Amino acid sequence: MSTSCSDIKYACRMLRKNPGFTIVAVLILAIGIGAITSMFSVVNTVLLNPFPYPDSDRLVRVFTHPTRGTFRTPLSIPDLLDWQKQSQSFESLGLVNQVGLFSTVLIGERAPRVEALRASSTLFSALDVKPVLGRLFTAEEDRPNGDLTLLVSYDLWQSRFGADPNVIGRQIPVANDFLEGSPIQCTVIGVLPPDFHPAFCAGFEGTQCWLSFSSIRKRYTQRNSRIGTVVAKLRPGVTVSQAQAEINGLAVHMATQYGGEDEAVRIVSLRNDLVKDVDNTVWILFAAVGCLLMIVCVNVANLLLTKSSSRDREIAVRAALGAGKWRLVQQVFIESLLLAILGGTLGVLLAFGGNRLLFAWLGDHIPWMVKLALNGRVLGFTALACLLSCVLFSLAPAIRLLGCDLLTVLQNSAGRSTSSRYRVLQDALVVIQIAVALVLLVGAGLLGRSFVSLMRTDLGMKPENVLTFHVALDGEQFQENRARSEFLIRMDAELQALPGVRAVGSNSPFSFTRPGYNEPFSVKDGLPTQPDVPTSALSEYVSSGYFQAAGTKLVRGRFFNDRDVLATEGKMIINEAMARRFWPDQNPLGTRIIPDSSVGDDPLSYEIVGIVADSKQHTLQNEIEPEMSILNAQCPPWGAMFIVRTDVEPLSQVRAIRELVANLDKTVSILDVRTLQGRINDTIWRERFSLLLNGFFSVTALLLASLGVYGVMAYAVNLRQQEIGIRIAMGAQRGNVLGLILKKGCLLAGIGIAMGLLGALAITRIIEYMLYRVKPLDPVTFAVVSLLLLAITLLACYIPARRATKIDPMEALRYE
Repeated sequence: MSTSCSDIKYACRMLRKNPGFTIVAVLILAIGIGAITSMFSVVNTVLLNPFPYPDSDRLVRVFTHPTRGTFRTPLSIPDLLDWQKQSQSFESLGLVNQVGLFSTVLIGERAPRVEALRASSTLFSALDVKPVLGRLFTAEEDRPNGDLTLLVSYDLWQSRFGADPNVIGRQIPVANDFLEGSPIQCTVIGVLPPDFHPAFCAGFEGTQCWLSFSSIRKRYTQRNSRIGTVVAKLRPGVTVSQAQAEINGLAVHMATQYGGEDEAVRIVSLRNDLVKDVDNTVWILFAAVGCLLMIVCVNVANLLLTKSSSRDREIAVRAALGAGKWRLVQQVFIESLLLAILGGTLGVLLAFGGNRLLFAWLGDHIPWMVKLALNGRVLGFTALACLLSCVLFSLAPAIRLLGCDLLTVLQNSAGRSTSSRYRVLQDALVVIQIAVALVLLVGAGLLGRSFVSLMRTDLGMKPENVLTFHVALDGEQFQENRARSEFLIRMDAELQALPGVRAVGSNSPFSFTRPGYNEPFSVKDGLPTQPDVPTSALSEYVSSGYFQAAGTKLVRGRFFNDRDVLATEGKMIINEAMARRFWPDQNPLGTRIIPDSSVGDDPLSYEIVGIVADSKQHTLQNEIEPEMSILNAQCPPWGAMFIVRTDVEPLSQVRAIRELVANLDKTVSILDVRTLQGRINDTIWRERFSLLLNGFFSVTALLLASLGVYGVMAYAVNLRQQEIGIRIAMGAQRGNVLGLILKKGCLLAGIGIAMGLLGALAITRIIEYMLYRVKPLDPVTFAVVSLLLLAITLLACYIPARRATKIDPMEALRYE
């Protein structure tokens, strides 16, 4: 014990004696350990323990796939009730509506409206949610004649109600939506816990109010009214495949019993479904940080090797006085461990700051990132990373020490070993740094080219200088279709008259916010569709000037006009993708189709009057789907997203627009104000995040590798000072000396780049799914990265090489 304490004291003295070395080594370690700690906290939060719900491994989502469509289709309430009665695989089947029935809650006269969804009582029982205050929904409140009740989020309770415990029992007005008639009053019955985040509601993750299913009246018993997403909990011991087999049988039975369409039902793990878009990305970034940490360890090992060469005489004397080699190795390990502890401590502080940045980047896109923290598991991983790093970077000096001929060191007047084995080991470490850095740089280069391709994608619309905002028409004055239609037309005209406004349009739902509902349709007259092609398309409601305001080109036919607004017959515009899929090599203009949403004895049909160019309105990455746009004046929505194209900075128009809307109707407010470019950027957050982090890791790895090369070459020049002086004294030109040093640098760089290319060939296959219109074996990226790394390596060699050409032969000959 006393021996270990004396070794620790001695190690502390040696680190204090070399403050420059200690500071550099600790900073380098802090970068690597801080980065891997921060990324592991993301892995822990997002992938290992993402949900605050008990038994989250038993939570699943259930989707139906009609034979006429390829999209995930919502479920109707009657179907849910049948599944609840007949299924034996589920402990609880919950339904949350995400289609058509979203409402807004008015809390205070001037406060912004809060979006609300409707959920069955079984949803909260499936998630095993415990309210902070009050209670949850009951089975009686799931029925259309039940009490109208409301649950509020913890954040809303804190911000709008001042954490008032008397909020229970309070009556809150809930704005009307397009299905349910007049506005309704709901009673607050409970406050949800702070860790309840509805990540399973795509596009509605910020929902802060939940209405009971008793608020659904008109479509409660309609089996063809698909309004909800199913979240269920399997019974203990039941697997997904067993539940899948049972539900398949129920789907066939229900289709036979009710004469409906055959449907394929799919059950997926809730965890896998929610993280499917980020899990591979996070793991790949974690692996990239691991590569960076490897470079850090190699760099510190090189520093220790260089430092140990200056202590050869000291170590040899200690060995001569009786210290065994394993005792000396123990001393090296203790010094390395102290460096790792200091680097790890500073790294944790850096990780704390890094986590705040990561939350700022990802918090809006991954709801459970709110739990991002340096908890016990993360700190335990950090301690393990520090220990492993210590072992890795202490191996090189330990191996050198075990193989060192101490007698030769004592006989050498310089007091240092010039063993070629030591130099080969140091050169090998440099090669490893170059190879790993090249792998990271190739990955960053491919992601960078992919991002550029993504940003250069033809959107089919012009997002520059466009402001977007949402308007909800849910007051009592908008109960009639005519009132909503007139308000939208009047607002369109008033906006158009504002100074600096070029064009105005509206869409419900809006692009880059929530995709339109994939709606089946049938042909009434005109050209028939292709046989065996499912007849469904995204359905949207737009204003007459929407396409002009969006900058979408007309391919055939015409845009909507004022006559269409007043016409009694429906008009429709489709995109090129819809024309290609259903009427290839034909002209569908004049064809009349009937969307499934048209109900009644004489369902409304719509004549196709125009075909517009394809546009990536919903996502940049996915393929363009068929879309049909209906004039909103013919079917006035209960809300719309306006797009305003301006000649000035779009956000500078917000104040004027708010005043305009207030003058039109004081009860109407504008929500979710953003530029169109901002909405587009939100759809590529994953690509931007991956590029930023991978780019940071790659640049850091490049700098560390350059420092490693510089250190090795500087030390090599220091060892060969006498030889270089003799060469110059014998008449060698300074260019020859420069070439001698650069030749070794080129050799190390060439071997490292060759090894790195082999590694990159394998690694890039893993990130292929993250690339957009870029091949994983892109020759341009490989060539540019290789040349860049070679150039920087030669620059790192050139500095000590140039110093070598300035050696004074007389000084070198006296060098010891």
